[in-house]
Amino acid sequence: MDITQIDTENKPDWFLALSPLGKVPTLVINEQYVLFESLVIMNYLEETYTPSLLPEAPEKKAWLQAWMCYADTLMAKFGVIRKAQTPDELKAAIVDFQLSFDVVLAQYRKDKGEYFIGEQFSLLDATYAPLFVWCQHFSQFFETTILPPSPLLAKWSEVLLQRASVQKTIEANYADLLRAYFEKTNPVINAVVEAYRH
Repeated sequence: MDITQIDTENKPDWFLALSPLGKVPTLVINEQYVLFESLVIMNYLEETYTPSLLPEAPEKKAWLQAWMCYADTLMAKFGVIRKAQTPDELKAAIVDFQLSFDVVLAQYRKDKGEYFIGEQFSLLDATYAPLFVWCQHFSQFFETTILPPSPLLAKWSEVLLQRASVQKTIEANYADLLRAYFEKTNPVINAVVEAYRH
């Protein structure tokens, strides 16, 4: 599978011609079919490859997919954090992000295993892994914790970030690219975080 990175702040015309909503990721199948919604892409891959990463029971599968959709809300709230223009905006955005994450944690099967629904790595874990990657790098760059102070969440994040399949998606220069992206999309982010921390 060939992967092309897209600058989401400066999307090329050829990409916009493929993806009517201009969203990433976008998957092109056999140079004929274009899929442009994350959940649709994941469901296609789920049906195409083995082993299955969704429960067999219809109600449990639907429940898991509902919480997969909730990840879009968290991604949007993370976007508010990285675009904050003042310390007060950053503080409010972090609080809102953490409260929204607490809603997910209430569903976590902490007594069943290390993944969201137990011992099985699921599509939901795959959905949240990129968010954990972004949060980890943001915290390292700016020495500011944005995830809720939860041992349960810390363990879930650690397990996903150490998983080989997640590591394979992270390019060698990913940290440099991501920091440059944060600073490009919000030129005052360093000053805002510094003032917030003090």
